[in-house]
Amino acid sequence: MCGRSLVVLVIALAACGDVTPEPTRFEEVGPDSATSASGGGGSAGGSATSTGGAGGGGGGAGTGGIPSCDEGPGEPNDTIDKAFELDPIDDCDDLSKLVVATLGDATDVDWYRFEGSDKAGCVVDPTLGFSANAALRLCVFFECHRGTAMVECPAGAVPDSANMLSGCCGSAPFAAGLDCGGSDDAATVYIRVDQAAAACEPYLITYHY
Repeated sequence: MCGRSLVVLVIALAACGDVTPEPTRFEEVGPDSATSASGGGGSAGGSATSTGGAGGGGGGAGTGGIPSCDEGPGEPNDTIDKAFELDPIDDCDDLSKLVVATLGDATDVDWYRFEGSDKAGCVVDPTLGFSANAALRLCVFFECHRGTAMVECPAGAVPDSANMLSGCCGSAPFAAGLDCGGSDDAATVYIRVDQAAAACEPYLITYHY
């Protein structure tokens, strides 16, 4: 599945002038639309790789000192209880989802959530890819529908928790291991983007389950 996430990532970056890929259709996740990019069948695992940047920044200060460039689906979404709900996805789905947004500054936080379903015959491999012009941190946390989430963080990512939920954080794309302790690994998945190294930092993320 990570290979498919990469396809989406390369295509999205082409729109910013960094890469010239083969034509493939995708749609951006936002308040009025949800995403997808074509791929193959849906049960492989592995890590993702980011390519290029996410476009230029810019923007001045907005109300209350928050930069006016703090944009993206679901703003304000700076706490887990305000997480913007993304399209659901299952582990048989051969499409990866794409989100494009901007962190206002180093203190800004963006939260997202989606429902991940575990279908018979497919493999749960929660995979996050992202790209940005400056460094930032990407985290994922899991709330199993049944059982308690046991999360394995790959090399390059570190264990973390939020709101008593286990997860991983990293500064590069990664695929976390998830086990809900039974035959069904369906979960609500929370994504947090933070610690931007520059003000008005645009980014894109892809997610797959």
